[in-house]
Amino acid sequence: MRCRGLEEIISGGQAGQNITLPKIKVLELYDLIELRSICEIPIIWPSLERVRVSGCPKLRSLPLALREPQMLISGEKEWWEGLEWEGR
Repeated sequence: MRCRGLEEIISGGQAGQNITLPKIKVLELYDLIELRSICEIPIIWPSLERVRVSGCPKLRSLPLALREPQMLISGEKEWWEGLEWEGR
């Protein structure tokens, strides 16, 4: 929240590597105006239930694992319409 210079949440991963975050249930990203990426490599979120994004205009993609049917993702209309989904 409000880390205005933050460009990436998790950095330093290598191709072919996965990150597992087993206990995170809610991911809220607010007023991160320079945020471009959550992570460049896949993340496994077995407990994640909800994602809220507000004030993150440069964030254009979400890690693939966030697209699970039971996941609730909310954000501003302009942000949502600008999301780029892998495979589309």
